[in-house]
Amino acid sequence: MTRDEIFDAAQTLPPSELRRLALDLSRLAGLPEGGEDVPEDEWKAAWCEEVEQRIAAHDAGLTKAIPVEVALAEARALLARR
Repeated sequence: MTRDEIFDAAQTLPPSELRRLALDLSRLAGLPEGGEDVPEDEWKAAWCEEVEQRIAAHDAGLTKAIPVEVALAEARALLARR
């Protein structure tokens, strides 16, 4: 597969799978995890952009909100399976 074919295929993934792939690729490339080498102002700006995109997606009806109790229960269930 060419780089362009991989990139095109990656664009079809759901956001959660795309994030997982990006993390795997950054590990494969030997890049630091967790943004250790990213200046604070850059990661803050990136998170602000992410939050704005998520709010916009919710406002556009592309996502649905769930009660925090449900989200926490789902997270606990996932962690319990590890």
